[in-house]
Amino acid sequence: MNGIGERAGNAPLHTTVMILKELYGITIPGFRYDMLWTLRRKVEEFSGMPVGATEPIIGHNVFSHETGIHTAGITIHPAIYQVIEPESVGGRLRFLFGKHSGAMAIEAVLNRHKEELTAAGVEVTPRLVQVLLRLVKEVREKKAIVSPHLDGVRNYYSHLDRLGLTEEDLLAYALVLGRNDQDPQ
Repeated sequence: MNGIGERAGNAPLHTTVMILKELYGITIPGFRYDMLWTLRRKVEEFSGMPVGATEPIIGHNVFSHETGIHTAGITIHPAIYQVIEPESVGGRLRFLFGKHSGAMAIEAVLNRHKEELTAAGVEVTPRLVQVLLRLVKEVREKKAIVSPHLDGVRNYYSHLDRLGLTEEDLLAYALVLGRNDQDPQ
């Protein structure tokens, strides 16, 4: 699962089963395709190895859309940018809002929550959509300035190194345990 394996990994289960299903029409009896995202998370937790956000089928961002053209396409028909339905593998469609966002995505989300907005006295109008679009772009720019992305990358690789023992660790143990193992003749 998750492509985990020694050195470069193994063929990822999620990719293999979905290629069989979507391209060749071969479904595995009893296989819970809808549990692939949940399984991904459990394997990440137990192995300590996260899946890349852009990993096909199970990556955190796979069913996420930000740019105006993508979000417009998704609102017209999801298959324009998503061959696999997110729910079929345990994922969900998400719109991210940032500097590349368009008004259609904001309007789609507001309309999806229209009942609760109306109950709170908020009317979805073109003006509200434009105000929110400007706000989203401003907030995103401010977040980018203070984002600690480089620290995240460093921490990721440091974490991977800490999962196992290094050669240096092994030698240190050998120096301690090897001395205790010697016959005191």
